Amino acid sequence: MNRKIPPVIEDIKKVDLPTPEIFNFPNDSVLYCTYAHGLPVIRVEIVIMAGRPFEKKRIISKLTGRLLKDGTKTKTAKQIADFFDNYGATINTSSNLDYITITLHCLRKYFEQLWPVVVEVLMEPGFHEQDMLTYINNSIQKLEIDLTKPEVVAYRTITEKIFGTNHPYGYNSTTELYKAANQQDLFDHFNANFLPAQTSVHLSGGYMECDLDLIMNTLKSWEAKPRPKPVIPSIDIINPERLHLEIDSSSQSSLRLGRKMFARSHPDYIDMFILNTLLGGFFGSRLNMNIRENKGMTYSIGSSLETLSFDGCFIVMADMSHEHINKAIKLIFKEFKKLSDQPIDDDELLQLKRYLIGTLINAVDGPFNSSGLIKSLVADQVGLSIWDQATSRINSIQATEIMATAQMYLQPDDFWVVSSGKRIV
Repeated sequence: MNRKIPPVIEDIKKVDLPTPEIFNFPNDSVLYCTYAHGLPVIRVEIVIMAGRPFEKKRIISKLTGRLLKDGTKTKTAKQIADFFDNYGATINTSSNLDYITITLHCLRKYFEQLWPVVVEVLMEPGFHEQDMLTYINNSIQKLEIDLTKPEVVAYRTITEKIFGTNHPYGYNSTTELYKAANQQDLFDHFNANFLPAQTSVHLSGGYMECDLDLIMNTLKSWEAKPRPKPVIPSIDIINPERLHLEIDSSSQSSLRLGRKMFARSHPDYIDMFILNTLLGGFFGSRLNMNIRENKGMTYSIGSSLETLSFDGCFIVMADMSHEHINKAIKLIFKEFKKLSDQPIDDDELLQLKRYLIGTLINAVDGPFNSSGLIKSLVADQVGLSIWDQATSRINSIQATEIMATAQMYLQPDDFWVVSSGKRIV
């Protein structure tokens, strides 16, 4: 071995997504299993498609998800918390725009004792009125504080403009919506949507056959019911505008530029994902290197391709002093034009591809990351094959193809421009 000769460095061309073991049940529930030999812990994520597209009354999906573990028909929130603490385990519930998730982390050896209480949280919530009122009051107080923050006001406004107030992804939480919610609303939403056909379960870690049997027996015995249909109204076509919302008490301003995009199932999703990364998706992106590093106008700027189960949007975001807002808008649109008018050079394309491959490697680093990725792909209603499509496309895409995507989706006239903070002179 000649130690003066460094090893050959080769680019990684393929990143494999671990293939989960999948069990489909007659009631349309699905179990995805990602095994890791010798790992003493397991994670179970129960995903119920019961978000905003399935609401009969606004804000109820958020309240349902948040209050699931705050008591069942036989247990209080404290009893549930103490029970899991006793085994060194954690149970959490969360909700986003599309689905509600119940997550258990525990040592594998205690799973048999813990699983029945997880099932109780899933199938027999109490939605105790006092817990609901406490959470609503706290949420109203938090909302009042949030509405003094330019970044919150700007984001709420631009998503409302992109989707419209009649769309489940477009409306914003308000004090009035919180106050209008009642206990029966939560039970109604639960009964209509917490069904096997709306549920996928994601098991990962060092589980054993007996753990698998416990979950399968629960899913198999769950009574099948018809799947509810999401309500996704059409979006009115409105010419985007520029808006400024004054918050004079703020020390800095927030800027958001955005447009409607598409769900992950769209044929242009992968190309747009690549373009977004180049524009504002990592530290070496065009926006960060120009407006932050070279101009020093902001500490934080980036872009995000926000894909949801039934739609999506694209948003550029930055926080800065109010006197930089107008110049920043011009510079952002200038970057749009550059990407639309000329292909990126070979060095930048190689850097972009290497970064993207690195993010894919991180995304499947370990069973929990891999299972979490599978969960998001399932919830976004795309097949797991999209992973191989993405890795292949990252390696094959040409600079001219990125430019063509920019020409299609980075037209300034398609973007809402929203700023919030001190008055702009």
